[in-house]
Amino acid sequence: AANIEDNPRNATRFFVLGRESAKPTGADRTSLMFVTAHRAGALVEALLAVQKNGVNLSMITSRPSAASTGEYNFFVDLDGHAEDEPVRATIDEMRRHCNTVRVLGSYPKPTEAVAA
Repeated sequence: AANIEDNPRNATRFFVLGRESAKPTGADRTSLMFVTAHRAGALVEALLAVQKNGVNLSMITSRPSAASTGEYNFFVDLDGHAEDEPVRATIDEMRRHCNTVRVLGSYPKPTEAVAA
């Protein structure tokens, strides 16, 4: 179908899944999934690790967990590669405050789409 996009800046990105991590490029993003305790302030404690280490949080969303009623999986994108010291320190600190932290991967940040 022609002209189905509603934003001229839309771009399609593809992810490559593999056993080896992408090498740092200097302009990366890291995606994480984490689960906090089900208590007041638990999410704030996890997110303070991001602020404390000077890492930019570019996306956050939550989804109900299939494991337990009332438990949520939080998904975040951080600016930087998991091997960068500020991101690594953020992940380490989040692990001290969260029940689960999983690094989903690091990859180059999206760039502006080139006009065809």
